[in-house]
Amino acid sequence: MRPAGSPPQSGVDLSFTITEFEANTAWAWKVAGLPATAHSVESLGADRCRARFGVPLAVAPYLAICALALRRINELATVDPSAPERGQTAGPDTLENQAT
Repeated sequence: MRPAGSPPQSGVDLSFTITEFEANTAWAWKVAGLPATAHSVESLGADRCRARFGVPLAVAPYLAICALALRRINELATVDPSAPERGQTAGPDTLENQAT
């Protein structure tokens, strides 16, 4: 069984199907019947991981959006609780993106 759905959008068919799934580490999907992003998370130790997005070469420019998303995920994942201002992050950016 492949999970599928259609999030509500204004007149645009954005139905999706999960095409690959590995519990807690990776998944890929098709949107509107076309291959879309693949996502993976790799453990790098107790307090670190690497998140990746992959896209088909035909939509390689979409990697710019993926890079922005990875930066935002990194900011959310690396909030330093001892930082004086809420939302201040700590640690180097170890996230990557790649075309597949």
